[in-house]
Amino acid sequence: MPAPPTAPVATGAMVVPGAAVAGETPAPTLLNSRSLTGFPSVTVGYSIYEVPPPQQAAPPPLQPGEVPALPRRVTATPVVTTTWRDVKVDFGTARCYVIRTVVTSGTAVESEPSPAACLSPTDTFPPKAPASLAAVASEGAINLIWEANTETDLAGYIVLRGSASGATMRPLMTAPIKETTFRDTTVRPGARYVYAVVAVDTATPPNASSQSNRVEETAR
Repeated sequence: MPAPPTAPVATGAMVVPGAAVAGETPAPTLLNSRSLTGFPSVTVGYSIYEVPPPQQAAPPPLQPGEVPALPRRVTATPVVTTTWRDVKVDFGTARCYVIRTVVTSGTAVESEPSPAACLSPTDTFPPKAPASLAAVASEGAINLIWEANTETDLAGYIVLRGSASGATMRPLMTAPIKETTFRDTTVRPGARYVYAVVAVDTATPPNASSQSNRVEETAR
């Protein structure tokens, strides 16, 4: 009688831009309780399932006929390689996966699941630097304008100011502004200032872009 399929081991996971999880499946280790007779067993690949995180609270009771969201198979057909990428990314949300070996012996049979591999993707991708910053002096103020960023998770902008002599650039506000214009009314007439703008996103902690182009202007 041929040996039943065995469960693979999910040994790791990683996050890459534009994709979520890559789980590797080395040698199987657990025996399935199902037995196969009369046919040679042929391993055809692996089925991957998303399962609830171990620490997740119990879901509310299901309504009659309702199907639980998890566990669910996320591969429509068996995966024939030992890596797989999930293109769905939910930053800050824990996701867990198990893998089952699939064999055929007349019909397809799956092994017991591997131990779960879990991770919580973190957003570490900053916005682009704001572009085309320009400054114009008016009576008692210096007015700034720049092009808007297009990131969907943009929280806003922080305006930085320093002296034209090369002093450290310091933010002029504690929270990002949504506008792409800023009027600095804290200037001293005759003083020359240098400005830059950074974009920040909604991640926790927020990711900040590199600085925009710098501009200099003398207050009137």
